[in-house]
Amino acid sequence: MSQAKDDKNNKDNQAKKVEKKEEVVKKPVTLLEELRNQVLTIEKAITQSDLKTVQKTCKGMRRFKKYLKSHHFAKIWAAIFPNETEYNFESFEDFDKTFEENFDISKKKVQKISKAPEFDFFFKILLLCYFLQINKVDQAYDLAGKLFNRVSEVNKKHFEQLSAFVYFYYARTREIKNQIIEIREELFEAYRLACIKHNDLAQATLINAILRNYLHYNHYEAAQHFVSKITFPENVSNNELIRFLYYTGRIKAVQVEYSEAFNYLNQALKKSPDNSALGFRIEAQKLAIIVEFLMGNIPSRDIFTKQEFWKPLYPYYKLVQSVLRGNLLDFNKVVAQYANLFIKDKNFSLIQRLQQTVIKTGLRKINLSYSRISFTDIAQKLDLKKNSDVEFIVAKAIRDGILNAKIDHENQYIVIKQENDIYSTNQPQDAFAKRISYCLNLHNSATKALQYPDTNYQYQNKSDDENDDDEDIDIYKIMEEDS
Repeated sequence: MSQAKDDKNNKDNQAKKVEKKEEVVKKPVTLLEELRNQVLTIEKAITQSDLKTVQKTCKGMRRFKKYLKSHHFAKIWAAIFPNETEYNFESFEDFDKTFEENFDISKKKVQKISKAPEFDFFFKILLLCYFLQINKVDQAYDLAGKLFNRVSEVNKKHFEQLSAFVYFYYARTREIKNQIIEIREELFEAYRLACIKHNDLAQATLINAILRNYLHYNHYEAAQHFVSKITFPENVSNNELIRFLYYTGRIKAVQVEYSEAFNYLNQALKKSPDNSALGFRIEAQKLAIIVEFLMGNIPSRDIFTKQEFWKPLYPYYKLVQSVLRGNLLDFNKVVAQYANLFIKDKNFSLIQRLQQTVIKTGLRKINLSYSRISFTDIAQKLDLKKNSDVEFIVAKAIRDGILNAKIDHENQYIVIKQENDIYSTNQPQDAFAKRISYCLNLHNSATKALQYPDTNYQYQNKSDDENDDDEDIDIYKIMEEDS
């Protein structure tokens, strides 16, 4: 009985130990502990020259920006930068005086880390993101300028991701301060250095920053010239690739290269993440709708049925309806109603080009409905003001094949030609005869190309096969005699 009790006690003790271990494992990792682990991972990867680990860890650093507060930075600065007293974190509104956790890192690690510029940039980029998040634009502006001036001094392969972050936030802070055109030469100089150092991540970031700089001031010709002279680097961040596709699509749309623009925008929408970047997807979809209309196609109705797209794309849905009705009066009313939104989206100039599409749609409806109609009635139905413009528009539509009609200049009207039944003519028979002749010619050419093997070669092969058969028979006879 005593032995059974001892076994039971041992089992209970083991169960308690397992529960304690599980409790230790289940203990949540704090934000400072996770950040410390990231720093140690980078430090270890640098000593081992593991470039992929360094870039991967630095790439994921921006996920901390949503959770870091001023009291976290106060503990980090007290441990890593004890001599820097530039930032008074206690004066920030979100500072928690009851926060007691410290940034647990040894002094030896701090001495080793302080010699490497990667960690200085790592923590200050996080601080820069924090300043932008709490709308401390002036402090973010100053810090981004300091990091930008120092980033060219570091020439290390594993520093590429951090340098790309510096370039991005430098351009972003200057854009917020409306100082975009002042930094254009600096961005070009940084892009030149990135090309010399073969820093692909920085090149992609700076290309997008330069294109955004051009598009902000509507310098589309300069942007088109810049795009024609560069090669966007491969195997870079998907976000940078999506931005480049969007900017290139907008440039192509303004340059009246609608098919290429639609391809770029379609790629950007396909590559964009489904669970995030909603604002980007909305802006790209707005531009894609206009470009698809300018190509002569009708946007899919499924675009407007999505829940996240319905409200922001509603003005564009009304625009699509007015274009499909083919009435300039309705189209102009919709454009006037949502003009401020279209100007804000920088799509107003492209939308004005849709007037020709509206006119073409109205002319197609006239072609189906009337056998003869005057220029005055056409002007009234399409809401055109001058009859001379109507005559020119109708002549162009006839040339483009939109209208199948003949103009009577004296009486100022057009006569719609009735489309004959194609099966009452010889066209189907001629097309069928062409297909038959093509098949016969193909058969004749294939017959002429046939090649037959030499007859002597056949007889020689047959004799060789007969000799082989005789040898097999002799072998079988010998085997039978031996048995």
